Amino acid sequence: MARRKIDRRSLMQSAAMTAFLLPIVRATMADAATAPLRRFLVLWHPNGLNYPDAGPSGSQTAWSFGDYFSGLERHRADTIALSGMQIGGVPYGKNTEIGHKSGGMGCLTCTPDEGTGFATGPSVDQFIAQKINDQGLAPMRRAPVFGVGNSKQSPFCHVFHEAAGKPAIVENSPKIAYDSLFANVAASTGQDTSKILARKKSILDAALADCNQHLAALPADGKALLDYHCTSIRQMETNLQSSAVVCAPPKAGYDKNSALDSGNPSNYEALTDFFFQMIQVAYLCDLTRVQSFSF
Repeated sequence: MARRKIDRRSLMQSAAMTAFLLPIVRATMADAATAPLRRFLVLWHPNGLNYPDAGPSGSQTAWSFGDYFSGLERHRADTIALSGMQIGGVPYGKNTEIGHKSGGMGCLTCTPDEGTGFATGPSVDQFIAQKINDQGLAPMRRAPVFGVGNSKQSPFCHVFHEAAGKPAIVENSPKIAYDSLFANVAASTGQDTSKILARKKSILDAALADCNQHLAALPADGKALLDYHCTSIRQMETNLQSSAVVCAPPKAGYDKNSALDSGNPSNYEALTDFFFQMIQVAYLCDLTRVQSFSF
């Protein structure tokens, strides 16, 4: 089929055609929008829940999150909740024992220890981090693992593995965790980033000015379409400004919690809040796409 070239400005000045195209163009713009980043977070509770109060509980269509997970209520529509499951260990291969150690070790790796005391494959969090880093889609190859409670030296904490026989470090020191995660953030959110944001902002300013320049020459329907586009440009500029604000290490939380004894149960609640601050900021700053946390 021969295609007839239509001048864009002539098309925009056709009120009838613009009114017809308006919902189509808006839908196309929405489809063309950048897909949101996907992030992955593992929360590990080894023997850590009082099951009757923990939840979720109920039927398939009428269920409760329970006390432990009530904060996820606003995500109910996106949640698949499973309860009453048991981790009895990996039922194949050679295991030094079938129980706590084998269950924890095999939960995220689906591998036995083959008598070595460690999993014989990576845990799902580390596997995802490695794969998306290899594809150039994430800045960090290793998924950081934070912990509150049991010592990271315990053999029953070897849930997270970077590779066969290589357990991931479970960092429960707030100071070490903060320093390792945000070591380069000061530089990346400093002058260089400010210049990048300023450059992007100037490009958007030019696009917005060009967009507004054509509004006066258009009929009502054409103005509605172009104004929608101009508004989108303005929203992009606003998002740039807000991203510069939220991407900042939780220094206040660090000053308050960095000296806490990570082995003292009375500090667990404060440390958990602080670790989750770090997890949130790490996602906002896109320092990593995958993180894990062990209670």
